[in-house]
Amino acid sequence: MFNTIRQQEVGWTNTIYGFRFDEETVRFRYTKDFMSEINNDNYREQIPLLINVIIHRYTENLKVFRYLLNSFVQLCYRYDEIKSQTLIYCSNKLRETVMISTKMLLKFLYVALFIHNANLLLDDHCLLNHNKFYEIMVLLYRALLKKPSIINDMFLAHRLLKSTRNYIKDTMDKKIVELVNSNMSTIYIYDHSVQNHIQRILNMKNVIFSKSIDDHTRALNWFYMLAVRDSYYNLGFDKVLVGDIKEHIHEYIAENTRYHENQEDDNFDCTEEPPVLTHRLE
Repeated sequence: MFNTIRQQEVGWTNTIYGFRFDEETVRFRYTKDFMSEINNDNYREQIPLLINVIIHRYTENLKVFRYLLNSFVQLCYRYDEIKSQTLIYCSNKLRETVMISTKMLLKFLYVALFIHNANLLLDDHCLLNHNKFYEIMVLLYRALLKKPSIINDMFLAHRLLKSTRNYIKDTMDKKIVELVNSNMSTIYIYDHSVQNHIQRILNMKNVIFSKSIDDHTRALNWFYMLAVRDSYYNLGFDKVLVGDIKEHIHEYIAENTRYHENQEDDNFDCTEEPPVLTHRLE
């Protein structure tokens, strides 16, 4: 299964990974230097290495998600006590795009559970310690499963904004830090990374990247598509998580979360081309 993942040319093209040996020493390796065939002689080194870079890649995508979501929340708050109807509209659009995000997070959780199950088989031999990735993805997914009501007044709008802001500060921020700290040895440069694609259309140095509510919806929907393609399909997980493996993971998620089959839909209502943002801030 890990050999299938490492053989995905699209997912690993133009990628350089660095491994930090101490605070001052980073050694970079091109993909071809460490993506050799995994066998009985090298799996103790190769599989942990591959898991490290996969988790690092997911962590970077979660950082982008956190940024886009926070920008949307901050934009909605700008309308507080000024334009009540616009605040309600903004909150409803935020609610809609947060609900769509569960489709992406479900795919992330599939991968986290796959890595967790691999750890159960390899831990005694390889001393892997990546259970935190699985625990964090379960938490992030579960926290967004409650379907909020349609917002038709200021009270509900404020409640949604507050709960989303708390999700970002109390859950995402803390858990992303935990992921980074648990995988400090790995950094990477990836020409086709999701962050690079997103930065083509907006400036992530701004707290709010656009003055438009619809721009935020477009950017987030495009991000969901990019993240699932980059972190799931381009790495070959659609080829690995099949049959009994997929069924086992699916049964666990269905039993332990408020899973809904609609989250299996891969149609994120966006195209390959980046959306045109009408009021982005430079």
